[in-house]
Amino acid sequence: KNRKIIDVHTHVFPDKIALRAVDNVGNYYSIHMSGNGTLSGLLDGAETLDARFVISNAALKVENVRRGNDFLIECTKSLPERFVYLGSVHPDMEEKEMCKELEYIKENDGRGIKLHPDFQHFKIEEKENSLGFILYLPLNKKQYQIELWGHRQIKKGSKERPRCSSKALS
Repeated sequence: KNRKIIDVHTHVFPDKIALRAVDNVGNYYSIHMSGNGTLSGLLDGAETLDARFVISNAALKVENVRRGNDFLIECTKSLPERFVYLGSVHPDMEEKEMCKELEYIKENDGRGIKLHPDFQHFKIEEKENSLGFILYLPLNKKQYQIELWGHRQIKKGSKERPRCSSKALS
């Protein structure tokens, strides 16, 4: 029986910044990263597989949101049989701007959004964080998928606390 593989957590970056982005992620998590972070690198690494990929990003700055989403849209349109994408918004966006970007993602066949509290520097459970309540209202009406990436190892003895607690995820 031939099984279809769907990798639900892959990253691709524009060729110009891919190697730097891969190095930054590897250094942040203190892990060895394989691959070069490009679309062609992802496809080359899976050339013998009948696989589909969910590609995503988490914009680190408000001014990079649209550019990052446009890149994912371009990748998805280049091979729609292989890719679906989760777009990005940023917690520092104004409500109107965030809702506009969510509409843009949906209009361009995005399946949802990715949030990354560590990289985007927010705590989802903080009431003063507008992202928490702004997102759920428009997302629930439009049936978006939300990928909330909350993994991070914190060194023993550190006073640092996770940006996304298990309580917030429940």
